[in-house]
Amino acid sequence: DDPMMPAMLTLMGEIYAKQKHVSESEACYKNALVYITKKQGSGSFERLDTLAKLGALYNENGNPKDALPCFQQVAQIKERQFGASNLASMKARLQWAITSGAVGKTDTDSIYKGLLGNLDQSDKTKAGYKEVEKEFIKSYGAYLSKEGTNEEASALASHFAAESVA
Repeated sequence: DDPMMPAMLTLMGEIYAKQKHVSESEACYKNALVYITKKQGSGSFERLDTLAKLGALYNENGNPKDALPCFQQVAQIKERQFGASNLASMKARLQWAITSGAVGKTDTDSIYKGLLGNLDQSDKTKAGYKEVEKEFIKSYGAYLSKEGTNEEASALASHFAAESVA
């Protein structure tokens, strides 16, 4: 019942991850998520940090399939908390889309298209926007090319080029 237990488990997970003790790190993160979920619920904001770290652990260790639901939940929680056009939300959605493409999910294109709409509606003058836009163009363009839709990849680049001229 210790309210500090999830934070301590997450911190222990980070320490194990830095020491390359992947299974111990994963166990700590998963246990922290169990504690948080029991107290706050499965969609709670308090799960965000631990979910992101667990997803990164999976990704860094060549397991994007397990990372995918973590990144999806991170994106959904951030969008619910901050709005879809918030920079942190868009970064989370981009990570979700990249990971989804890496595992060959069929809904990858719709994740990217949702992010495109968010990018179009966001404040392009905010710090960090250009980096997200650049990474979006690079990763979505690569995804489209891999899928054999080179015309769409060209249209994507043109979309942002025309926008910066206007």
